[in-house]
Amino acid sequence: MIWWYGSQLDRIETDTSKIISTLVTIKGGIYKMSAELDALTAQVEQNAAVEATAVALIKQLADELATAVANNDGPALQALSVKLQASASALAAAETAASPGANTANT
Repeated sequence: MIWWYGSQLDRIETDTSKIISTLVTIKGGIYKMSAELDALTAQVEQNAAVEATAVALIKQLADELATAVANNDGPALQALSVKLQASASALAAAETAASPGANTANT
């Protein structure tokens, strides 16, 4: 009868070891997922900042264009064209910097 309890205890010990091993694996996955979520959150915040900057810039350029057109101001329109080209280049650079692949190159 004692041998029966011994085999039962061995089975319980084996099952407990399997459960602990599974929990350790799950815990490692949670830590990895947490780090990935942090990185994703940072990327979303960076993208939102770039988008907000772009929206503000577009609104400013639209206002300046409307003023130049209303005043029939050729030199102001030319200056606005140059400014728009520079802004487009800056926006493209910001978009590239905010892309997911850009940050992995720095790590």
